[in-house]
Amino acid sequence: MHRSYLVESSSGEILLILRYFGFHVADDDVVLSCKEDPNCEFPYKTLRFDVFKLDPRQNKFKLVKNLGEEALFLGMNNSFSLPATDQFPGIKANSVYFGDHSDIACHHPLSVYGKNYTFGGHDFGIFSLEDNSFSPFYDTRTKKFSAPPIWLQPNQLVRNPIN
Repeated sequence: MHRSYLVESSSGEILLILRYFGFHVADDDVVLSCKEDPNCEFPYKTLRFDVFKLDPRQNKFKLVKNLGEEALFLGMNNSFSLPATDQFPGIKANSVYFGDHSDIACHHPLSVYGKNYTFGGHDFGIFSLEDNSFSPFYDTRTKKFSAPPIWLQPNQLVRNPIN
């Protein structure tokens, strides 16, 4: 399963990002089949990202392995790109920051089995395109957030509004 996002990079390029995720993913990233087991409690999880850049001359998207100094922010509410520069300290270059993008547990309190979800809104973190690794941006063991985190895009034009 995947979700797709269109993002304009800070240099004006059009990027297509595919986010692949699995349902019922165990802690060791093994995707389980829970169709036969109504007590299966393993949540959904993002497994990887692929980033493509639009080649306007060929009108095709081409796979990108390195974003350079860019960082992407993807989520249900908003998706955008920021340069990982001194203007935005702490942002990891060549990375994808992602918020939960599943409405399964957030908007539907009952599962397909008629019981309450014990997870939801939890699938967020940082994905490094350099080594295809995941890291948390918020350390928590909580698997259920009533409302998943959202991104607020900074105004890149405002510099030191108060002197």
